[in-house]
Amino acid sequence: MKKTVLALVISSTLIGCGSDSDEQPSQALVNASLMDVAHVAGVAYQCGSQSGTTNAEGNFKVLEGTTNCIFSIGELSLGQSNVTISETNNQVSTLTLKPTISVRTSVNHVANVSALLQTVDANNDVTDGIDLTKVVAETIPAAILQAPNDEEFNKLASKVEMEIDGQQQTIGELGIEPVAPSIAGAELNNTYKSESVDTLVKDVKKLAVNDDFTKVNFDEKLSEYRALLEPGSDDSNGYHQKALLAMMDILEISNMEEVKNRVKVANPSSHEMLANLLDATLNPESMVELALNEAKTGSTDDINTILNSAATRLVKASNELKTAFPNKNYIMQYGEISEDAPEFSLTYQDAQIARSYALALASALNLISSYKKGSDENFLPQKESLTVDVVEFSNGQVIEKKIDIDAEFSNLESNPLQLLSTGKIGEFNTSAQERLQEAKSWLTEAVEVAKLIDLSELLNNDEAIKTAKLIADLSKHLADESSSMMTESGEGEDKEQLYFNLHALFSTAKGIDVKDIDLTNLEYQCEVYWDGTPLKNSKYSETLSKLFNETVCSHEEENYHWNVFDNIAVKASYASLDFVDGTKIESSDSTIEDVIWCGQSANEQKVSCFDEK
Repeated sequence: MKKTVLALVISSTLIGCGSDSDEQPSQALVNASLMDVAHVAGVAYQCGSQSGTTNAEGNFKVLEGTTNCIFSIGELSLGQSNVTISETNNQVSTLTLKPTISVRTSVNHVANVSALLQTVDANNDVTDGIDLTKVVAETIPAAILQAPNDEEFNKLASKVEMEIDGQQQTIGELGIEPVAPSIAGAELNNTYKSESVDTLVKDVKKLAVNDDFTKVNFDEKLSEYRALLEPGSDDSNGYHQKALLAMMDILEISNMEEVKNRVKVANPSSHEMLANLLDATLNPESMVELALNEAKTGSTDDINTILNSAATRLVKASNELKTAFPNKNYIMQYGEISEDAPEFSLTYQDAQIARSYALALASALNLISSYKKGSDENFLPQKESLTVDVVEFSNGQVIEKKIDIDAEFSNLESNPLQLLSTGKIGEFNTSAQERLQEAKSWLTEAVEVAKLIDLSELLNNDEAIKTAKLIADLSKHLADESSSMMTESGEGEDKEQLYFNLHALFSTAKGIDVKDIDLTNLEYQCEVYWDGTPLKNSKYSETLSKLFNETVCSHEEENYHWNVFDNIAVKASYASLDFVDGTKIESSDSTIEDVIWCGQSANEQKVSCFDEK
């Protein structure tokens, strides 16, 4: 798995481009810091219910998970940051500040903010930090952050007063040269530049050009890269290291066996990622299908914990990318820059695609982890010596006989219907409500992030229009709990309208679990010939299912065999678990129609999509 991840990082990223308790934990206070080219002291902040002034080290207290902080000097608003603050992501850069409603938007806003902060530093030396305790806030012209160029900024900045040794004097009178926004902006951008990322890019380039990848120890190389990218490994603000670590986490989680066996969106490239995630995680039909499948099958509760942990890592990765790409014009680039492009770059567009993918996948994983999975015994490999009827081909002769074969299998793979009949698999677990609500919030955020993506760069015109409509419809539906949404499925004569309520899907009261399904109508159905003719006397075989560790039928056809050894075969065919034709899928108290339905009758009753198989 790790080989695949490193190969993906190299090819598509570097070279080419839970608890059972229902109690909600209380939010902890995080020690955050405001950073420009250095830490910023003396700035007022308002972060939800927390407010105050940054201390001498630029630090301030804020609740874990806060996403809205406004910073100001006196009455002058410097801007609002929407970075999600946590223990591991506790720096707020002035690069992330956006004008508040009361401030007219300026394309130079961030550069002007940085220039102002550096200009009014108390000792005029930002190498030891930026200290605003000497500036007289009310003397700062309100229009300074809207200055269109360096010259206009300098004129306004020269009027700002500072109090030195008990006397108020203007910047000009003190002989302080204002820092030009063009210079301040460039210096601020340089705080993102990471020597560690540069070293990694050069190493990958060297591997790609000079070395044979078959000689590379991929586990050691991944470990080396992760250590190299740890924040604090150089003098940068750490955002670029976190961005690459986030991309590596997203790729690694996509390739986890527990993930890719359930959600078919693994190994995404930047251009295929959006289409894959829309198909597998943002399309309501796919999400309902995921819930229906999970209601019938699954894995252990230990796997649920793994999936929930993976989902949490994906959300963290999305937040890291959000922080690292503060605005749509920001580009992360390293290596030699040729006439065509740098050796390595990640754009705001790349980051939003990865974020939407990560959040949507996290939503799907949490949905899956909301179901009971039964005991480990049902899923762990078991060994048994089986007596099997076989066909031996020897010297032109066909000999039927019995032989003993040692088999390794799991109950889930060989006989899932027996597990379902126990009633311990497919119901919502005790963590379901919390996880479903998280899944809904992450899906909502994924849709909002998807709205930031320029679809015209990824899809043809028709697909871009279709995708934009889906995203808009999802956004509108998720914002209104009383609403539903409609999509069309199929083509031509097979086209039908499907209606969904995702609010119901993410609810234990109305969501889909095994109680909504009439399990008495499930049976093993044996493979048939291409014209629908059944194989002679075919029926489900527990022995053969254990032998092949999948659901298998036996039969009596003479010329239809599966090989076991070179000259030994068995009369076997595939068996699928499905509903009996003409029978009901839904149980008598099913709530599936609260989630999905196929239209309305004349008397405005919902038309079930699952009246019968």
